Amino acid sequence: MEDIIACLTKAEDDLSKAVLLCAKGSIFSYGLDVEALMEHENPQKVLDALRKMIDSFIRFPKPIIAAVQGPCASLGASILGLCDLVVASNRAAIQMPYTLQGLTPDSCSSYLLPTIVGTQQANSLLLGNKILTAFEAHQIGYFTEVVSHEELMESVMNHMNSLRFAALPSLVATKKLLRAPHIAQLVYVNDSEIRNLSACLLDPHCQSHMQTFVKSMY
Repeated sequence: MEDIIACLTKAEDDLSKAVLLCAKGSIFSYGLDVEALMEHENPQKVLDALRKMIDSFIRFPKPIIAAVQGPCASLGASILGLCDLVVASNRAAIQMPYTLQGLTPDSCSSYLLPTIVGTQQANSLLLGNKILTAFEAHQIGYFTEVVSHEELMESVMNHMNSLRFAALPSLVATKKLLRAPHIAQLVYVNDSEIRNLSACLLDPHCQSHMQTFVKSMY
C-alpha cells in the first residue's frame, strides 16, 4: 500500500495526465490478505495504511484508469469504484465477500456501490456476496468497457492516449467538478469503514469467520 501511495503522490505533481492501475498474472487482486492481517503483530497499523491509501485515491486530482485483466474480490474489486475509467477483460469477474470473510466493506464501497449501481445491486454484492461476470459488471455500470482479453491493453492505451491531447489544467478542473460534491462524504465513509474493520478484528464471531475463510482457501 505504501508503494501505491508513493506513486500517486509523485504523479500528483508531475506532468502526467493520468495514472494506470493494473496487475500482473491472471488475477487482478483479491484484496487484503486475511491470514496475514490476522497474524500481524499490529493489524491496526495495516488498517491505518489502508485508510491512507484510500484517501490518496479519493483526493487524487487526475484521472485513474484501471485495466482489469482477471478476477478481483473485496478490496481488489471495491477500489475500482474510486477509479475514473475501468476497462476490463472478458475474463474478469468481481465479488465482494466481506461478510463471508468476517469483515466489512472498504474503499468507500458502502457509499460508492449504491451510487454507481443502485441500492439493490449493491445489496446483492455486499450482503449477498454475488459474483458478477465482466459483462454483468458492465451492464450495471461498474465497468466502463469490456473487451476481449487479447485487446485489453490496446483498449486501455487508446483511453490513455486520448488524454494526451487534453489540457492538464482542464482535466484536473473537470475531475474536481465531478468529485467535489462527494469528497467530504467519501472521507467520512473511509474513516467509518476503517473503524468497522477494526471492530471486526476484535469480535470473536468475526474472527471465527476469518479463520474459516482462510482454511477454505487451502
